[in-house]
Amino acid sequence: MIAGWTLIGLNFILTVPAIWKFIRSKNTLVTVKPANSLQTKGIYAATRNPMYLGLLFLYSGIAVFKGNWWTFILIPFLVFAIRFFVIRKEEDYLDRAFGSEYGLYKQKVRRWI
Repeated sequence: MIAGWTLIGLNFILTVPAIWKFIRSKNTLVTVKPANSLQTKGIYAATRNPMYLGLLFLYSGIAVFKGNWWTFILIPFLVFAIRFFVIRKEEDYLDRAFGSEYGLYKQKVRRWI
């Protein structure tokens, strides 16, 4: 029970500041719309994908409460899908839109943790 709440709490610790940063910078949360600026401060100085990482913690927390073994088996597939079907496209876009600024950011900050 404590593990489930801890994982869900980690979701909020990552996701709320990330969303707040997007709102303050007037960036869109819709991934198919162009970004106004590159987020590199706050939670984005620790991970390049705090919202996806937060969702992974949320899923894991719910999996703990559900107690179904198959929900844990699906976690690697979820990570694979997010990485190759979502994050890869976003990183390609950010590379084109922000060039060397994004390249330097990628060298400093890891994709997940």
